[in-house]
Amino acid sequence: MAKDKADDLDRSKAGELSTMLSKYNREMADLEESLSAKTRALDDAQRRLRDRDHDLEDALRQKEEELEIYKTGMDSTLLQLKELQLVMSNKHGIYSHS
Repeated sequence: MAKDKADDLDRSKAGELSTMLSKYNREMADLEESLSAKTRALDDAQRRLRDRDHDLEDALRQKEEELEIYKTGMDSTLLQLKELQLVMSNKHGIYSHS
């Protein structure tokens, strides 16, 4: 009878250990899957940020090129205006001396 109780206790403890091990393995698999999903999400977010960063760099480069074109146009316009002022000033001077 004591041997039967000991055998029952061993089986019970083995069953409990098996249940705990199964639960541990299940939790470990869930945690690994969660980690994997979060890693994929993080990788995706980083990829989107890199893409956005490249888009912003391209937009900045385009705006800088546009600004350079506007500056060149403005410089040209200012030079033409200065030349026109000189011509007008010379013409005015010619007419005032006559």
